[in-house]
Amino acid sequence: MNYSVYNNEIRNDLIDILRLIAVSFVLLDHYGFDSFKKGFVGVDIFFVISGYVISKSINRRISINGNDLGERLNFLFTFLIDRLARLLPSLLLCVICGILLVSYFDTPAEFGRHAVTGLGSLFGQANFILLFDSMDYFAPAADRNIFTHLWSLGVEFQFYFFIAICYALFNIKIAS
Repeated sequence: MNYSVYNNEIRNDLIDILRLIAVSFVLLDHYGFDSFKKGFVGVDIFFVISGYVISKSINRRISINGNDLGERLNFLFTFLIDRLARLLPSLLLCVICGILLVSYFDTPAEFGRHAVTGLGSLFGQANFILLFDSMDYFAPAADRNIFTHLWSLGVEFQFYFFIAICYALFNIKIAS
């Protein structure tokens, strides 16, 4: 038996179980179960899973790219394009549908706030837009912006960018 394949299958199964737990925490919180206010823990679990999966992906590519700066910069470019290609199509659909719905059901002033947050999320900046808009995720006003939940995707985009730059420019290796 090839134990490395077996261990990888177990890790993937455990990651899927952790994703299920994380989604459950977030959904139970958002559906208003007063006795279950652990949605933020679900987001934390997603961040840990994302860090693990991205580190694993980078380690796999490190052995291919070597120590040449040109190869590392090529890695940076392809890594970021791969992340964007994976996340942007569904995000774009979400933002377009959300903006269309808000344009129909909300006031022009509210529409502007939603649109800015939604469009900013396409550039991984929803968390900064909400921060500068003085939007507290846990405040009642946060329920009014349908794109408030995209702050976490902004953090994730920024993490992808930061970790890839650290590897490409400084040749930092990440332990798996």
